[in-house]
Parts: sequence; C-alpha cells; structure tokens
Amino acid sequence: MDFNLIGLPYDRTQTFRKGTSRAPDMFRSIFPKLETYVNGVDLTEHFIEDLGNLTKEELQGANITKFPIVIGGEHTVTEWIVDKLKPKNVIIFDAHPDCELSEGHDGVTRRLAEKGYNVYLMVYGLRAISKAEKEYLNTRKVKVIEAFDFSKIKGPTFISIDLDVFDPAIMPAVGNPEPDGITFSELIGILGNLETDIIGFDFVEYTPLEKDNEVYLSLAGKLIYRVMSELIKKKEIEK
Repeated sequence: MDFNLIGLPYDRTQTFRKGTSRAPDMFRSIFPKLETYVNGVDLTEHFIEDLGNLTKEELQGANITKFPIVIGGEHTVTEWIVDKLKPKNVIIFDAHPDCELSEGHDGVTRRLAEKGYNVYLMVYGLRAISKAEKEYLNTRKVKVIEAFDFSKIKGPTFISIDLDVFDPAIMPAVGNPEPDGITFSELIGILGNLETDIIGFDFVEYTPLEKDNEVYLSLAGKLIYRVMSELIKKKEIEK
C-alpha cells in the first residue's frame, strides 16, 4: 500500500493560539527520527510520495494517486481535502463540534454537512460546545456517534483527527486544548474497529509550543505511523 503525504499549512482563523501553518514541515523533520517498524508492519516497504505543501488552489489541481495522509494546518483544511476527494462520509474526532455559523475552523463540520456529506462526530472526544452549536446538532444534520456505531457507516469515508481530541496532558501542542480528552491507546482502539472504505486521513491543529515540541511531534508522528500500519494490515486482510 502506498501513500501521498500532503501538507496544508493554513493558519488564519485560529482564535486561541496560532502556528499550525508550521506543522507540516515540523512533522517532516521528526519522521526520520521515528521507528518505522510499527505494529508488525515495516513502513519502509511501502512507498510514501511527498506532494509538498499546497495551497487550497494547488490541492484542487493536484494529482493524488495514492492513499492521502494530510497534515494541517488548522481544521479549515479538512473542507479542502474532502472537496477534493468527495467521499460519501466524513468522520471527525474533535474536542469541539465545529458547528458555528462561521467560515473559519470552528465551522468546518457544519459547512461539510451543509454541502451534503454524511458527517459523523465522534462523541467520546466532544468536550466543549456553544449553545448555537448544540442547537445545530439538534437538527441532526451532523450525526453524533459512539465507536460501536462505526459498523453502520457504509461507502467511501474520510477521517479527520483534530489533535485536541487527546487529553492536553498527552498533547498540549494544539490551538484549543480541552481537559478530559482520550488517550493514544483509546483512539487506536477505536480506529482499529473501523469497518468501512477509508479513502483518506488528515491530522490537524498541531500548534507548536515554546519548548518540548520534539516530544509532542514524536507522539503525533507515531500516531500517524500507527494509523498507516493499521491501514496496511486491513488492506492485506482484504487480499
């Protein structure tokens, strides 16, 4: 199984801290330092083509021929890659519903739903919500789900992981940290149970700190490598 690595260094609507535009290149700097034998899979046996950092316009014209692994950038960029790939479903892991009536990162879930995608919001990660967002979720245009519901999702599916889904004790390097998040193992366990046609992943909202960035980049990089290994294993099982 081969991959396209895509950086989308967009950072214009963050409300708490900025810096997500630096994330794609920071991840590229940490990847060579990580172990590539992950969960029984040797990632060096699988080709990874880096398409570089792209603007919204460049992404739409890009030739994505392999499984896309996208690194943001703020959560706004999820809309860009979803519009490029046009999946049937979008699953979002986030501490926030991002259902504000907004053109920024805090409205990306709502905009995707209004465009007609089937959008599923992972409830285990949802920890902060406004009254307006609660009212929008009550319309059920966005489906709030738990892990056991994943088997019901059929068709091409894109998965977006906002790194603030993690507890800030694990991952403080995000734009809008929220207490009581999930652990690395909990997220991997959920993703390991997915039974659907996954066509792409993004990892967004990594926001550099003043120090210790290499520690948190390493954790996030290992998450990306673990997701890749899970995808490869599922592909081999399907054969």
